[in-house]
Amino acid sequence: MIRFILGAILLCVTTALGYKFADKYRYRAKVFGRLENFNAQLVSRLGFNNPTVFEEVEKLKRDLPDVIGDQSGFLRGERFACLDKKLTEEQRQIISSYINCLGTSDVAGQKQILAGYSDILKRQAEEASAYTKKISSLSVRLGFSAGLIIFVIII
Repeated sequence: MIRFILGAILLCVTTALGYKFADKYRYRAKVFGRLENFNAQLVSRLGFNNPTVFEEVEKLKRDLPDVIGDQSGFLRGERFACLDKKLTEEQRQIISSYINCLGTSDVAGQKQILAGYSDILKRQAEEASAYTKKISSLSVRLGFSAGLIIFVIII
């Protein structure tokens, strides 16, 4: 009876570890989904009320605190660098260049720049989402399989 309970506990633990392994991939999909949404909202607001860069970055900082962090120096003209280790180097570079492009042009120019980034962010969000689905399913299955093997060995 104790072997059965121990095996069931190990099965649950290995399945949970498999789920936990895919967290960083879910995080990447969430980040680019929110950035894509932020970009679309910013483009629509640019035509109506000309928001300041500071206001927009503060909104983004509230939405994605891990990505933006406490790097307020870029509002004073310093270059922004995304330091979030959960993202790949390419993804950090995309986010850094996106943040650095905010406020670099007049309204018409800014809309063109953001339209270019809209395609990039959409592609990154789709890729991250597809990869997350694949990795999440695989890692949970592997965790469950490992737990099941251990369960059979124990019993």
